[in-house]
Amino acid sequence: MMEEANESVLKAKPKVPLFKKGFRLENGVWIHFDTGGFDDWCVFVVDGDDSYSPTDLDYFTQLKELASKYGTMKVYLSFYTVYKSVEYNDWTENDRVLCYNVCRMVADEYEDDTLLLWIILYMTMLAEERKKDAILGKQIKHLGVYNILFDEYPIFYVTGFVRSDKDKVKGYMRSDSPNGGGKGWRWLRSLMKERDIFEEREIKRP
Repeated sequence: MMEEANESVLKAKPKVPLFKKGFRLENGVWIHFDTGGFDDWCVFVVDGDDSYSPTDLDYFTQLKELASKYGTMKVYLSFYTVYKSVEYNDWTENDRVLCYNVCRMVADEYEDDTLLLWIILYMTMLAEERKKDAILGKQIKHLGVYNILFDEYPIFYVTGFVRSDKDKVKGYMRSDSPNGGGKGWRWLRSLMKERDIFEEREIKRP
């Protein structure tokens, strides 16, 4: 079903300006990739004089708030639609069209304006796919979303969960995790398998 959706949305040119690195949305917000601390795939949002790079805490909090209003399963299925549409790519015009149209389709299911949220999630998952040494890719985001929506873990725990930030997750840190208390990819993969969300696949490399 998602493949059919992808094929159809690719045919429609979005009614927003497309730039080489991102979009300027109808409300004037500009979202794009730029150079960050690790590579050239850091997501930035420019809203008037305010410029920032969205964090896990930002969009996980928004997802949790949406789930409280619209229901956990609805929000999870919306996320999953965006998640499945993300594949390694070079962010060509066709890739940007697909991103915008899939996210627009999902956002139209909500009374609230959620377009920016879904685009941020798409772009951050693409960034995960393009990380040079990332083994799990976008699946890291899937685990985090599952944790906050179904496991009902505190968001500060989930954001530290992936980043191995001991201060943020004090009281929740598992002593049997690998890498001296950090969260190694094999341990994270085991958590995905427990939740039946792990996908065995080959990740492309830049």
